Amino acid sequence: MTRYPHRLLAAALSLLWLTVATPAAASPAVEITGALTVVDRWLVDTDGRVVVVHGENVVSKTAPYTPEHYGFDTADAEFLRDHRFNGIRLGIIWEAVEPSPGEYDDVYLDTIRRFVTTAADHGIYTTVEFHQDRWGSALGGAGAPPWATRTDGFPDVSGSIVTAQFSPAIYQAFSHFFADSPAPDGRGLLDHFSRAWQYTATRLRGTPGLAGYGILNEPSIGIFQDLCVTGTCPVPSPQQRLRQFGDRVAAAIREVDATAPIVESGYILSAIGAVEQVPPSTLPGIVHGYNSYAVPCTGALRPPIDWCLPFYRDAAAHARQVMQHDHRPAVLTEFGATDNTDVLAAQTDLADAEMSSWYHWNYGGNDPTTTATSPEIEGLLVDARRPPVPANINAANLAALVRPYPQRVAGTPRGWRFERATGRFEFTYSPARADGTGEFPAGSRTVIAVPELAYPGGSTVTVHGGRVVATERGRVVVESDSSTADIGVIVTPAAQ
Repeated sequence: MTRYPHRLLAAALSLLWLTVATPAAASPAVEITGALTVVDRWLVDTDGRVVVVHGENVVSKTAPYTPEHYGFDTADAEFLRDHRFNGIRLGIIWEAVEPSPGEYDDVYLDTIRRFVTTAADHGIYTTVEFHQDRWGSALGGAGAPPWATRTDGFPDVSGSIVTAQFSPAIYQAFSHFFADSPAPDGRGLLDHFSRAWQYTATRLRGTPGLAGYGILNEPSIGIFQDLCVTGTCPVPSPQQRLRQFGDRVAAAIREVDATAPIVESGYILSAIGAVEQVPPSTLPGIVHGYNSYAVPCTGALRPPIDWCLPFYRDAAAHARQVMQHDHRPAVLTEFGATDNTDVLAAQTDLADAEMSSWYHWNYGGNDPTTTATSPEIEGLLVDARRPPVPANINAANLAALVRPYPQRVAGTPRGWRFERATGRFEFTYSPARADGTGEFPAGSRTVIAVPELAYPGGSTVTVHGGRVVATERGRVVVESDSSTADIGVIVTPAAQ
């Protein structure tokens, strides 16, 4: 992709940076009966309906690395459901999956499977991803187990995820990882990682509500990171190396699960536009997952949003390119880490324009490795270890993220748009099936989230080419009149 002028800014700055009340009553969930799959640029359910996800990141970065330890329970699932979020990107930790070489923790993975099932019971899809920050616990982070950590005695720069970008020990650990250096048992580190993913997929495959497997969050380039920031990466390029890594893990997963989406992640510096994205995969069912941040809008600074929009637009433009040219979905897997509501609104507007699913970073404020000025400000909750009651809710963040959107479409979306200033939401879709095998028949039903927080005084729904057949707390069900004509839906605030 062309390197835009703001990418040069990102490269320069990265050297410095590398530094509302809940609803009164429960609302019904959208029934989930199976896992999602990939069809062209869409995620689809078992009935072939396109599913759009608005979700949150949930990652426990300290032992025992479980969602319960993070603080997430049924009350949190209800809170997300009632505000019409329908997705969670659940970070799991390699160290917890494989605490010793070749030995897997079934108890931990059973906990994860139960989480996916419980979330599905509340109408929430879950993408399970191997998360890492600062490589692993041996270097003050979370991710790789100590036995997989090879630093050759290189010094570590302790501290946050920002300082990790200057740590020779972390560089070396990733360099050994991508080189498939031997673990203590003689088997290569990549071999261990791929087998751990294969074992995980074996335990999770077919779970209702499974939205996919995320290979690895934001890996470091390794010892060549500083060179790559300046555009002088060695040959073969780290991007090709990441492509080979992703294909190796995806192939291992595909041996046990032929259909679940597999979500890729770029290098950590690609999240701020400082290095190029990984080349596309030729394997089936691959999703382009991208994290989108901007150096000027990270941390304590509060510059005008116009300073940051070029970064966000660049990431969204690449996502559009992936969807149009590679014919696979693009999902915004991380954005936020801030209480700057202009950032949250801008990112969700861009995702809407590309018809992309998204996961906000993050649900709760108990995050030991973050670029936010404090972990308490970045989440929907101040602290996920406490209940989602008004005193523990970051109300401005919640209001900035909650918006109407199509959750499950009996057809193929053509576009949607939400004007927060007026409350007007427009959505158009075709009854044509996403897989090109025909059309949904007349009478097929589409579910649209119309959250009460976005319409506190109620809403008016107008449908062209169909009709409203159900209105429940926070959602509308539309039934099509024809199997050939497009359906248009307009939602506006109710007249006061």
